[in-house]
Amino acid sequence: MVNNITSFHVSIDNRTGNAISFPSSAFLLKDGSGQQFRSITPEKVREIVSKDTVYLIPYPYVGYYYLEDQAMMAHENAFESSMPFYAEYHPQDIFTRALTEEPILKNSKASGVVYFIADLERSDYAELLVFSNGKVAGEPIAKFPFAITK
Repeated sequence: MVNNITSFHVSIDNRTGNAISFPSSAFLLKDGSGQQFRSITPEKVREIVSKDTVYLIPYPYVGYYYLEDQAMMAHENAFESSMPFYAEYHPQDIFTRALTEEPILKNSKASGVVYFIADLERSDYAELLVFSNGKVAGEPIAKFPFAITK
């Protein structure tokens, strides 16, 4: 059962003389109690999210989808906001915002989102670990500790 998908925006600046790559398997997340979470691919995120799609798409309420009804109801709306009345669902963003798994050329930059199945609600500390060649073994090449405040 999936309780929460956690994402981190990662930026990589390749200042080496070679192309480097960081597939999703190169990232590991540890919480304050030492619990490990492996990253998941955007394809897996889409599979998980698509199971709940019926809950993410709004019911077609009259008054929000037709311009005439919207104009008629506008004067009764005491809550003025530019935000939609439901959470927006853009499944294509799962892929377009994900960190590329393609090699990052020398002297180039790449940024994107890395996904984890992790619930950090009860944790006050976490650490993002990055390993070389996508193998979670040995010492990580980078550690990013951070505090979780609520």
